Amino acid sequence: MYSKLHYRRKIKYNQLKQHKKLKPEVVLLCIGFLIILIVLLFNPMGLIKLIHQKYKIKKISTELDQLKLKAELIEAKIDKLNNDEYLKKFLQDFCKFIPIDSVTK
Repeated sequence: MYSKLHYRRKIKYNQLKQHKKLKPEVVLLCIGFLIILIVLLFNPMGLIKLIHQKYKIKKISTELDQLKLKAELIEAKIDKLNNDEYLKKFLQDFCKFIPIDSVTK
């Protein structure tokens, strides 16, 4: 009833159909990978949030270092201003201050 050609076509069609099917292991592996990716990236302490927190910590630490440096400079200026000789020189140079002792002489 059917020719040999018909059977050959049917066999080739079945072989192609089998090759197009995805194996269950591959599907499970892809689903597992997607679940792990979603958990790592989008949970409350995910990878993106951790990277963002590290960036914030780095930024704040650099600001802290800059503020420490400014504080040290201010402390150095305060120490200079506590010195009487420096204060007299500063007032004479910048403010044109003449001490009372030199006027009376």
